[in-house]
Amino acid sequence: MKYTLNFSRELEKHDSYIVYNPEAFAEMPISISVPDVVKNFENFIKTFEYRGITEQPANNTIPSEEKTKDTTALTVLAASAYICQVQQLNETVLAKFCTELTEVLLRDFKEFSF
Repeated sequence: MKYTLNFSRELEKHDSYIVYNPEAFAEMPISISVPDVVKNFENFIKTFEYRGITEQPANNTIPSEEKTKDTTALTVLAASAYICQVQQLNETVLAKFCTELTEVLLRDFKEFSF
């Protein structure tokens, strides 16, 4: 499994999905793919909101042939995301994530001694 960590200043949310806007993201994304780090990261994001990502917002409804009802438009999903506002991060969980991440990195760094 691989995750990409992005930070956004303006996230456009619609129901259960967000719209991907590359200009709204800060800096370059961070790729997370080392198995121990991924496991640590998955534990960290358990409380985040799960959303789909689309490249553009969908029309909310499509007129049906019957004049009495509208049907919901389909939205093409490009990927999925776990989102959380910075203010809602649990400091204890964040501190634990950072400590575990540091331990993994130090352990792996020792294996590659020069």
